Amino acid sequence: QLTYNSRNLIGNGSTERRDEGISDFGLAIVERMNKVGMAIDVSHCGDRTTLDGVAVSLELLRAGVPAGPLNTIEETLTDPQTKVREMVIEKDGYRGIASPVKLSRSKASTRELPPDFGADNVRVLTEAGYSADDIDRLVGLGAVVGSRT
Repeated sequence: QLTYNSRNLIGNGSTERRDEGISDFGLAIVERMNKVGMAIDVSHCGDRTTLDGVAVSLELLRAGVPAGPLNTIEETLTDPQTKVREMVIEKDGYRGIASPVKLSRSKASTRELPPDFGADNVRVLTEAGYSADDIDRLVGLGAVVGSRT
């Protein structure tokens, strides 16, 4: 694992305010990992550090593991591959990816739209044993999205 959330001598972690990518020392580490056949773990790295790590690590590709960047929703919706594969669905004001799996002759589609953000929060918290007052307090603090109505 190149980093664990925080910056270290190899690169920046996922919780750092700035992400400057892999350091010169980190580059040497990744090259050595490639040489000995070790795959890198970038699960807690910052975005730039992750991209740098994947760019310099050939081991993932040699092992047959598809590797690429983690994109925001907007980046995914405008990605050339997403467009070419016709994976974007637009329905009733919703715009998103229909399914990450697509057969060669099937068009992107969706049966149901995803629920609104936070739509199930109150139900889930109630089922977990939170009282109505506790839920109202969490909603009031902005810690939970949702309403009791």
